[in-house]
Amino acid sequence: MVKYFSKDQGTVSGEENIMREIMEYGPVACPMADTDEFSYDYTHGVFEDKTGKTEINHMVEVVGWGVDKDSGKKYWHVRNSWGTYWGMNGFFKIIRGVNNVMIESECYWMSPDISMETLVLGDNPVLVGDMYGLMDNPDTQESSFQQSLQGSLAEDNGNAGNSTISQWVSYVVVGGVGILVGFLVSLFTRRNQQGIPNRAGPYDIIN
Repeated sequence: MVKYFSKDQGTVSGEENIMREIMEYGPVACPMADTDEFSYDYTHGVFEDKTGKTEINHMVEVVGWGVDKDSGKKYWHVRNSWGTYWGMNGFFKIIRGVNNVMIESECYWMSPDISMETLVLGDNPVLVGDMYGLMDNPDTQESSFQQSLQGSLAEDNGNAGNSTISQWVSYVVVGGVGILVGFLVSLFTRRNQQGIPNRAGPYDIIN
């Protein structure tokens, strides 16, 4: 199981500021107003809502931007959370620069604190991990969970070792997704308006 921490987190709004944030720091999580057409009919191309819906009820991850070569429309490149069967292998494009479905109104960013990340399951079987991979020489003390996990893996070695490791890997993946969703929900519900000196634009910090 992996637990991530953040040094700071906050919000950013507007086309240019969101582009700058993605360019300098990476993807941002953006609330949006989901529509029936978006949910059930979108398969490809640049989505543009014509109903004027503004009621936010969904969260997505904006990972980039571009210009459609056929229509000439500016768009955001966005990852949804409904699986690869939806949209363009789980992604979609939405018109950029007009705050369509409120997607540019308030996006969330965070700065991860890699040094405080907890231990994770590895092949040996327990290693220290960070967001870039696994480290061979852990500097922090193993938790009781990891000690228990290591003992159970050692006990099962030679019988069902491979299946046990696969099972725990699946736990890590599911746990990581749960933590990410929880983090995004907490960001969406806890807001505090303060300036952020290290990022350009109208940023707000979240405590």
